Amino acid sequence: MPRIIIIDNTGNLWVGPIADDADPAAEAEKAVVPHGRTVASWRLGTVEETGRPHRTYRAAARFVDGKIVTDMPAAEEIHRGNMTRVRRDVMRDLMERAELGEVGITAKKSVVKALDVGVESAGATTPEGLKAKWPAAIERRGAVR
Repeated sequence: MPRIIIIDNTGNLWVGPIADDADPAAEAEKAVVPHGRTVASWRLGTVEETGRPHRTYRAAARFVDGKIVTDMPAAEEIHRGNMTRVRRDVMRDLMERAELGEVGITAKKSVVKALDVGVESAGATTPEGLKAKWPAAIERRGAVR
């Protein structure tokens, strides 16, 4: 199935399916691009031709030379934001559990406090490499191991 690839006026990429018999120009014209952005350009493609944006770092997808690629500095920023959010949520949960008298919380809090968000995301060259740098001490959904 072909996909329509829409690039908005800020360079963000939007990818969606399009019916074989649909008029791509009309589809691009009626595309809903959020946050007051406008459609700058569009093209048709298939997953085999263009690739697929990485699910976790979809907002960092860019269209370069006919392929969907991940802008790694933008993906690192997303990764750091996700880590910061999860770290904050885990600390809040641990503080609540400590107030309720649960034992062993101090050691878990030490592990979370020791995480350096910047270091944990540095040096990755692919989205998979960046995802692999997620700290082993924290599950992606925010539980401390």
